[in-house]
Amino acid sequence: MNGRRLCFDFNATTPIHADVLEAMTPYFCEMWGNPSSSHVFGREVRSGIETARAHTAALIGALPEEIFFVHSGTEGNNLAIKGLAHASPKSRNQIIISKIEHSSVYAACMSLKKVGFEIHELPVDKFGSVSPSSLAEVISPRTALLSVMLANNEIGTLQPISAMAEIANRYHVPFHCDAIQAAGKVPFSVNELGIDILTISSHKIYGPKGIAALYVRNGLNLSPLHHGGSQERGMQPGTENVPAIIGMGKACEISLCHMNYNIRHLKKLRNRLERKLFIELPAAEINGHPREHLPNTMNICIPGIPNDTIMTRLDQQGISLSTGSACSSSPGVPSRILQACGRSIIDALCSIRISFGLHNTDEEIDTLVRVLSEIVSCEQGEKNLYC
Repeated sequence: MNGRRLCFDFNATTPIHADVLEAMTPYFCEMWGNPSSSHVFGREVRSGIETARAHTAALIGALPEEIFFVHSGTEGNNLAIKGLAHASPKSRNQIIISKIEHSSVYAACMSLKKVGFEIHELPVDKFGSVSPSSLAEVISPRTALLSVMLANNEIGTLQPISAMAEIANRYHVPFHCDAIQAAGKVPFSVNELGIDILTISSHKIYGPKGIAALYVRNGLNLSPLHHGGSQERGMQPGTENVPAIIGMGKACEISLCHMNYNIRHLKKLRNRLERKLFIELPAAEINGHPREHLPNTMNICIPGIPNDTIMTRLDQQGISLSTGSACSSSPGVPSRILQACGRSIIDALCSIRISFGLHNTDEEIDTLVRVLSEIVSCEQGEKNLYC
């Protein structure tokens, strides 16, 4: 490996873009004012925040006034779920999600279950897809909200959001969409999707950590989680993390500008990976949808080889990937996402997630496949350089 490490875990996080860091830097020292101050120091910082808000809105086809900055995707999902639930009439006590939602959505719903909300989890097929017909069977006038992610963070499957939005709209049910893994990787517009509230996160699109955004459609009633200030129109009180907001705005601007090129690059890498992988490892199986998926994500099961063994061996060779979500994956614990797709516990424990980024190359894909093949051969008892 010549001492150079390779990363294939870009769904967990991404390195900050050089232009993003450059845009942020003045707001640490030169432009240090409080954006709530009415004097010139505050006004120049406020102007920067509003520019960032406009760039963030443009990435998802929203209006700037519909964007609220929050501290993380997890906080955004909690604000969306709990804010909608607590703002709903008491007669609406049902919450509908899919079985493969991110842990932040799932845990938020479980907390609401403790205070009387009924949580219904829509099943998925073997590809991780939700059928709109399953939603139509359970949605009703007592449904408080619907939350289904645009793209799954472990298997990359894209959901039929627009079709579900049409059903939700018939019952006037607010529709939340976790788009944290989809933003920047697939083009979408909140209006074309037909959803009411949506979450995206900066550090998934080469921006800084500790900042995210929540789109809230104009006119939607949402109860804040925190109180004590008027920042973000009372939705996220507290002095703003100005450099991070500036960085997120710049990351959104760059992502939108280069999206078509980036998608082509990621698709090329994924196609190369799939083609070479199944030549070298014909027993491997893809988890997720064969067509409707993120361009940068592949989740595979290598039967008989524990994923923690694969990860350890790859890490020893300077290659990093994951078994699933960075927020919920633990060694020896099978993915609930894969189990929801019908995978056995054993197969789930033999599955790995490969997610690549904009700086990965064809040569790195080839290296991954070669080393992975050698590790599998070694584990299967064949004499190999890495045994």
